Amino acid sequence: MAGPGTPGEGAPEPVVLRIRRGVGMEILDQTRLPHEEVTLELREVAAVCEAIRTLRVRGAPLLGLTGACGMAIAGQTEGTTEAALERAAASVLATRPTAVDLGAAIRRALGQARLAGPKHEDRL
Repeated sequence: MAGPGTPGEGAPEPVVLRIRRGVGMEILDQTRLPHEEVTLELREVAAVCEAIRTLRVRGAPLLGLTGACGMAIAGQTEGTTEAALERAAASVLATRPTAVDLGAAIRRALGQARLAGPKHEDRL
């Protein structure tokens, strides 16, 4: 029997990640699948870290996207100074230190923030 969101049954595909500019992000809680489709709203770096650490987010590409979004959330909630972003990066990286895509996305986000500089804070 097909459940909600089952491909090919006319139901829409579940949204795995949705970026909500100025608010945060939404993710599909993968620990609840396949029986439930529960969306989590992440508005703080601590929530991003918890979602990664508890495997609510799975899969290398999605981990990378979640890490990059976490850095944008850090810029909005913790400030865009290099020290604030470095602290946030360290926190997110510590959740899954061997996740290659997560580390790569966080390093790239940090690099882009440095290139943008303080006068382009709205680009984070």
